[in-house]
Amino acid sequence: MKRVDVEPPGGEVRMARIERRVLEAAARLPAPVQPARTPRRAAGASRRHTALAFAVGALACACAVIGWTLASRVMQRRAEVAHFAAEQRTADAVQAQAFKLAEELEASDPGAALEAYRKVARGTGPWAARALYNVAKLETAYGHPELGIASADDYLRRFPAGAHVEAVSWMRAELFAATGWDSYAAAAARHYLERFPTGAHAEAAQAKVQSSASR
Repeated sequence: MKRVDVEPPGGEVRMARIERRVLEAAARLPAPVQPARTPRRAAGASRRHTALAFAVGALACACAVIGWTLASRVMQRRAEVAHFAAEQRTADAVQAQAFKLAEELEASDPGAALEAYRKVARGTGPWAARALYNVAKLETAYGHPELGIASADDYLRRFPAGAHVEAVSWMRAELFAATGWDSYAAAAARHYLERFPTGAHAEAAQAKVQSSASR
């Protein structure tokens, strides 16, 4: 015999009830929460603010590093200047003592005094200038005017603003005249007048210039 499937009575009604219950249960479920979206303009502004804050922070760090470096260099320079000043004071004190010893030797031993002055004159500063001036005078006094001229030239080259510039300038003119080099003496006299037109030896210098011109 042939099998025939027969649906039990009331089956469609039961299925409809089940579907309705499923739909009602689904309707009672809470709606899914959608993630909040940041507007594009707000996101761009936020990124720009972040970049600006980073740049400002980097600039502040760079300024701090530069300031620290400059401060360190200033402190180092001050320390170097202080050290140099201390050394200079020590050197000046040593030169002053050596100069005074040379002065004391002039009466008893002029040769030793001359060598002592020469040692002081190798240095720098006012004591070296004074010593070199005394060297030129002693060399001239002991019959060596050519050495006196060389020392005078050395003085004017090394100490153009020294305390004895005028005296040394006139000394050159006199030493050239003493050696018979009249043209050089006149040139030195003119140089003296250019620098010291109203100096203590201006009249004598003018006389040397005129005497040389008349020859």
